[in-house]
Amino acid sequence: MSTLLHKQDTPGNIKVAVISVSTTRKLSEDKSGAWIKKQTKR
Repeated sequence: MSTLLHKQDTPGNIKVAVISVSTTRKLSEDKSGAWIKKQTKR
């Protein structure tokens, strides 16, 4: 199956939730959390 056919058979959007808990990082310092957020919006 080609990538194009695979994408045609999938739903347009899915719901995603990411929960990250840290006692040592602030939101502005959380590079991995920002990366995950960016990837889920693609």
